[in-house]
Amino acid sequence: MRIIHDLFPARVRVSADFSFSDDADKTPVLSSNATRIVESVRIVVTEDTVFVAADSHTGPVLIFRDKYQPENITLVGKRKDLESRIITDTGKLILFKSDDGCGCGSKLRAWNPYNTVYSTKDQTE
Repeated sequence: MRIIHDLFPARVRVSADFSFSDDADKTPVLSSNATRIVESVRIVVTEDTVFVAADSHTGPVLIFRDKYQPENITLVGKRKDLESRIITDTGKLILFKSDDGCGCGSKLRAWNPYNTVYSTKDQTE
């Protein structure tokens, strides 16, 4: 799986209750009571999966992972004034953009969505 987008720090909104406006670009309209917002997270998008990780007292933790179809993604790069969006296979709308924070001191910079083993100890000992 090739990574096509990696953003840190990011501000992510997740909603399962949304519809689209009638305008030409089909802007998503969210239900405010069914939306979850997380800030200072890392979002990694591969060719078919979106991952969201956050810092915890024990280190980076995966808080969201879902598959999506390529026609259901709109990426805007790292522009702070626009939000990228993904509609997942389970019907969730993911809106994300660059966060204003610096991410200083975060362990998310070294987080690997492929679950790399961090120990180099020989397991035969």
